[in-house]
Amino acid sequence: MTSLPSAKSCEERLRTIISDKPKLHCWNGEWRIGGLTDHMLRKLFDITRSFETSGGATVLETGAGLSTLVFLAAEPRKLITIEPDPELIGRIKSEIARLSLRGPDHQFYTDCSENILPELAKDEVPYLNVALIDGGHGMPTVFVDFCYMNKALKQGRYLAVDDIQLHSARQLYLLLKQQPGFEISADLGKLIVFKKIADIRFLPDFLEPAVCVQ
Repeated sequence: MTSLPSAKSCEERLRTIISDKPKLHCWNGEWRIGGLTDHMLRKLFDITRSFETSGGATVLETGAGLSTLVFLAAEPRKLITIEPDPELIGRIKSEIARLSLRGPDHQFYTDCSENILPELAKDEVPYLNVALIDGGHGMPTVFVDFCYMNKALKQGRYLAVDDIQLHSARQLYLLLKQQPGFEISADLGKLIVFKKIADIRFLPDFLEPAVCVQ
């Protein structure tokens, strides 16, 4: 089995990505690097690397871009990327090859998350260490993403929600902020990282008692 790169080599890869960000997205006729700042990318990297000693993190992201490159730089055990734009995926794959970011197990799904996540969440045992909601921002997509990602997310692991300045993501942020099974681990402005502190696969109904947190 090939050993994971040293922390130093992973750090070098992260610095390379941050210092020379590729413009992967084309919005309104202009090529852009995306909305994640250096600080946000560093946080996603550090969270992923924190599971190195336990065999590496299993990571799932809806949407793709610099986050994909940074997750791979952190050498997770597995990265699952759901992105419906095949041209964007092609550009990301070119950057992966250019930067030699060959993860041990990286699965791309070229489809909407609503179509893919139900199948990925069928496992009765939670398996995700890190989840990033940064795909479709319409209603109810962010809540569909959360529903299935939470089902697959282990207790004590991390859920990041990007673009909370937008109405749909902000409503999810406000909901989770009030849930006793989640706590804010990092507030990075438009990106919020929650830690799942309760062993729950679904949020309680309004008539159910509050979740007990160990």
